[in-house]
Amino acid sequence: MLASNEGLHDEFGRRGGGSEEPLEQLGPRYLPTGAGGQGEGNYSSGTKGEATAETTQPSDAPTGGRLGNEATRAHVDKVGTEMEKRGWTITHGGGRAPEEYLPGPGGARKGSSYPDITATKDDKTLRVNTIDTRANGITPTTREATNADRIRTQTGEHVLLVPKPQE
Repeated sequence: MLASNEGLHDEFGRRGGGSEEPLEQLGPRYLPTGAGGQGEGNYSSGTKGEATAETTQPSDAPTGGRLGNEATRAHVDKVGTEMEKRGWTITHGGGRAPEEYLPGPGGARKGSSYPDITATKDDKTLRVNTIDTRANGITPTTREATNADRIRTQTGEHVLLVPKPQE
């Protein structure tokens, strides 16, 4: 399926993982970036950027804004919990720590990114964004796809997209 991302696919795939609850139950469906809604990625790489932690703790921030409303925060927390069950260590975001800050071009604030979750396992780093989708519940909106492409370019690594539950 995801030849360029076999290890991560096995960890998060429909048949993989160490949890009783499949990742699909955390949202309508999960996607790697560039998937075009079909579950297979068109991965690109870029220059790996410097990452630092933002200083606002998620629990201290008012609802809404960059961290999302209560439903979004609860969903991000649930995804983080599932990742921990599967052996990942949450290093940024996930309702546990400040989100990772990825600076824009030349270290600028403009063009910067904040993945919802950054986690590590077996010397691999995975960034996760919970996303809004088009009506089909799978395809990322243009804004979400652009954000994922920017994170992938900033890090040179894969980004896992987890659709937010449909309301």
